[in-house]
Amino acid sequence: MKLKRILILLGFALICALLFPVPATAQEDQPGTAQPQPLLIYTQYPSRLIGIGETVTLPLKIRAGTAQTVRLEVSELPAGWNASFRGGSQIVDAVYADGEDEAAVDLRIEPPVSAQPGKVDITVRAIGDDDESELVVSLTIKEKLPPSL
Repeated sequence: MKLKRILILLGFALICALLFPVPATAQEDQPGTAQPQPLLIYTQYPSRLIGIGETVTLPLKIRAGTAQTVRLEVSELPAGWNASFRGGSQIVDAVYADGEDEAAVDLRIEPPVSAQPGKVDITVRAIGDDDESELVVSLTIKEKLPPSL
């Protein structure tokens, strides 16, 4: 009789557990504990063909998981080349990423008229508060570009 009572109580407890589960309290389920997205810099077309002496403007997007000011740098720029970041019709060296939407800035690259045909890789860096991101832009210089469509 005592065993029967224990089995009935256990059965009742099992049915209650199945019908009324206890919500999980894992740390990742709690609001405000998710890890922010890493800092990211990118462009839709990271590789371009250009003619000798042609100035290139690349639209860049910067995404950050938290609101912050992101500094911008260009490295591995060949001698005689110029590069500048432009935002709002001004030359800038940083952009504000609000942590939700993408920030936009243009990278203007000006090769010298004496640039020789070949491939040039330029590294663009975005430096945030606690993170940084790099983008390699490849430019292939041709004497004569194919006709545009």
